[in-house]
Amino acid sequence: MVNCRRVLSGRSVSPAGEARSAPIKDQKLFLELNDVVDSQESIDEFLRHAAHVISRHSDCLALWIVQKDDNENFRKIHSLTDKNARTVWDMISEPLTKLIDHTVETRVLSATKLSTGDFHQGVCATVSDHEQVKFALAGCFSTENQTAVRQQWLMGAFAQSFATWLERRNTSNAEQKTRSLNDALSLIQSLYKTETMRQSGMAIVNQLRRLCQADQVSLSLIEPGGKEDRLAAVSDVEHIDLNSESNRLIAQACSTATRSHTPLVFPTAEATGDASLIPLQQYCKSNRLASCIALPLRSESGQSLGGLLVAAGADQIASPGYTSYLTHMASLLAQHLEVIQKANRSIWQIAIAQLVRLKDKKWARIAMISAGAIALLMCLPLPYRVACECEVQPVMRRFISAPYGGILEMTNAQSGDLVEEGQVLALMDGRQLRIELAGLQAKLDGARKQHDSALAKSDYAAAQIARTEMNSFTADIEVVQQQLINLEIRSPIGGIVVSGDLEQTEGGMLEAGQPLFEVGPLDEMLAEIAIPESEIQFVETGMPVRIKLNSLPFRTWTGTVERIHPGTEIINDETVFIARVRLPNDEAFLRPGLKGSAKISTGWSPLGWNLFHRPWESVRYWTIW
Repeated sequence: MVNCRRVLSGRSVSPAGEARSAPIKDQKLFLELNDVVDSQESIDEFLRHAAHVISRHSDCLALWIVQKDDNENFRKIHSLTDKNARTVWDMISEPLTKLIDHTVETRVLSATKLSTGDFHQGVCATVSDHEQVKFALAGCFSTENQTAVRQQWLMGAFAQSFATWLERRNTSNAEQKTRSLNDALSLIQSLYKTETMRQSGMAIVNQLRRLCQADQVSLSLIEPGGKEDRLAAVSDVEHIDLNSESNRLIAQACSTATRSHTPLVFPTAEATGDASLIPLQQYCKSNRLASCIALPLRSESGQSLGGLLVAAGADQIASPGYTSYLTHMASLLAQHLEVIQKANRSIWQIAIAQLVRLKDKKWARIAMISAGAIALLMCLPLPYRVACECEVQPVMRRFISAPYGGILEMTNAQSGDLVEEGQVLALMDGRQLRIELAGLQAKLDGARKQHDSALAKSDYAAAQIARTEMNSFTADIEVVQQQLINLEIRSPIGGIVVSGDLEQTEGGMLEAGQPLFEVGPLDEMLAEIAIPESEIQFVETGMPVRIKLNSLPFRTWTGTVERIHPGTEIINDETVFIARVRLPNDEAFLRPGLKGSAKISTGWSPLGWNLFHRPWESVRYWTIW
C-alpha cells in the first residue's frame, strides 16, 4: 500500500488528518475513483480514466506513470494526460527525475518545488504490488489556486485507488484462473470418455453451454488436410441437418470465427460496419438471440482447427472476464481437438495434412519441385550393367609331363615365355639310360652265345630258354632306345608357358607323368567373369560384355557371354557364378592371369531401379517371407 507522507522543503507531514477532514465535495472524488476501480478491466483504461478524474479536481499540468526499464531502473515514463505533457516534461525532467528516484528509494509520497516558478510543484507516489514497488505516479501541479498539501493528497488518493485496482485485479485473476481450471478439468474429463470426433464435439458444446451458462454453443471443425470448416456439433441437437436454414446460418457464423484471428462479439459498443459481423447478426436475428461471440480454434503452431460460437445475453457477454474466460477455454479446446484429430486420422490423411501444411512455405515448395524433378529423373530409362570382376585365361591348355622317370638335365623355358610348336622346353639326362642300354646289349650278346652253344650241343631246352632271354633283353633295349629318343621334351603347340619354372629342379629326379609345363595358345583368350550371386538373375547367355584390364586401363574389349557355369564358386569370401567370354588377341596384349573389371549389359531399366533395387531386395528379403 502507499505510504502517504509528504516531503517538502526537508519536512515530512501526514495528510491523514486532512483526508479525514476533507470537505463533502471531495466525496465526489472518492466516488468517481471507486467507479473507475470497479468498471475498468485493463490497466491502460484505468489509468486514463483515473488521471482524467485527478485532472478535473486539481490544477494538474501533466501526469505520468513510471515503470522499470531493462536495467531495473525507473526510467520508462509514459504520459497519462494530453500532449502538453511532453513539453512540460522537457522543462522539469531533471528535478522530477530526482524526485522519482527519491520516492522509489524511500517509498513515501514526496514533493518538491520546481525551477519553473514558485507556483509549481512536482509530486510523486509509489504503488506496490505484493510488497514490491511496481509503479511510480508523478505529476506537475500549479499551486496558484490550490494548496500544495491538497495536491499531494490527490496524488495519494490516485496511488491508493491504483493499488486497490491492482489488488482487485489479482483477486479477480486468481478467481478466474481457479474457475477456469475447474471448468477445464470438468471438460477434459468429459472428453476422455469420447472415442470419435462426433462424440467429442457433442461433449464440448453441451459441457461448455453448461459451464458458461450460454443459450447455445456451436462448433465447426476443419477436416485434416482440408481448407473449409464444417458444422460439427450444436448444443442439445443430436442430429444436424446441414441443409436447414438455421443450421446454415450457424455454419456461416462459425466459419466467420474460423477465419478470424481474434474473438468477434455482436453487437459491439462501436458501430464499425464490419462485414465480418454480418453472419453473427443474421444468426442472432434468425434465432432471436440477444448477443453472441465467435472464437477461433487454433493450435499452438497457429493452424486453424475450426470455430466456436457462443450465444448468451448481452449483459453476460459484456460482463468483465467473460470474453477472456471463453478465450481461455477455446485455447484449451484447440489443444485437445488437435490431439483427437491426430488420433483419428488415417495414414493418407496424415500425409495430406503434412503436404498442405508445407505447401505455403518457400523451402517446402522448393523441396517439392526438387523432389518432382528427382522423381522424373528416376524414371529416365538407362541400360543396367552388372559390374563384375574378371581374369584372363587361355582358351585351351596343354599340360606337358615327364615321359619317364629320370633326372632333369636342363630346362629351356620359364613361365611367361613364348614358345613355338616343337620347341625344346627341357632335356632329360641320358647317361643312366646309355649305361643301362650297354648292360642290356651285353646281356643280349651273352644270351645269344648261350643259344648258339645249346644248339651246337643239340640241347634244345637250353636253347629255348636262351631265346626267351634274348627276346626279353631285346624288348628292354627297345624301351631304353625309345627313352633316349625322347630325352628332349618339346612343346606340342605354340603359345605361352602358363606355368612351369624348373630351374630349381635341374639335376633332380622326375617321376613318370609328373607335370612339367602348361602351355596355352595366344591367338584367342578367355575372360572368366565372376557374377555376384545377387545379380545372376539378371544375366543370360548372349548378353554383351565390356571388359577393362588393370594393366591396360585405356583399352576396352567387347564380347558376349558364351557360357555360365551352373555351380557356384567362392572367390574372396564371396559366392559367384563364373561366366566365360572369348576375347580376340590379335595384338598379343592379353596374357593369362591379367585381372580387371567387366560390365554386362542386361537391358534398359529406370534409373531409380538401377540405383535402389539392391537395397529394396535386401529389405524385402529380411522382412517379407
